[in-house]
Amino acid sequence: MNGSSSLIIKNLGYSAAGTMEFKDRYVLDASIRRDGSSLFGPGHRWATFNRIAGVWIVNREPFWKVGFMDELRLRASRGTAGATPRFDAQYETFSVGTTGISTGRAGNEGLAPETTTEYEFGTDFTLFRKLGFEVTYAVGDTKDQILLVNVPANVGYSSQWQNAGTMRNNTIELGITVPVVNSKNFYWQTRATWDRTRTYIVELSVPVFLYDGGAFQG
Repeated sequence: MNGSSSLIIKNLGYSAAGTMEFKDRYVLDASIRRDGSSLFGPGHRWATFNRIAGVWIVNREPFWKVGFMDELRLRASRGTAGATPRFDAQYETFSVGTTGISTGRAGNEGLAPETTTEYEFGTDFTLFRKLGFEVTYAVGDTKDQILLVNVPANVGYSSQWQNAGTMRNNTIELGITVPVVNSKNFYWQTRATWDRTRTYIVELSVPVFLYDGGAFQG
């Protein structure tokens, strides 16, 4: 059996970023990106993503007098990121067999990029010049999820890629760093982390359907 395929994907992007530090204890970082892709539908060729983050190094303040806590950082950030549809999501697909041509998936030229907006808050601190701790909480919403959903039989196709849902992730992460050996010629430390992520379906704009992870994931 002979076969061949060809596809052309066009991408164009612009980005800018900057970092500002004030009094050696206030840090602000920001970036912005403008992406265009032929994988998006004609009405959504361009998408803008951004990120802003700040850190306050509290232990460098003049009022800091906590002897057992050598370092304390408070941090917060907000960022957006996106995902593109697959190449064939915009187009109808067909299968050619010995009995003729049959329809596959319906095309969707109105697909928009899948966008995730995440907020993260955390703190890092050190006790007694030895024990390092990290605490992070993050919550993110993924909107306009690109899902392969079933379509009514009268459409003439079995399925279609659509912006069909919103999903939320809540993550908590804890970390501790402990020095085991700290000598002039040798340094050894160990680190332990624990995290938990919970995912919720916030919105689904199509009837409920089954979706599995594929043969390799169960």
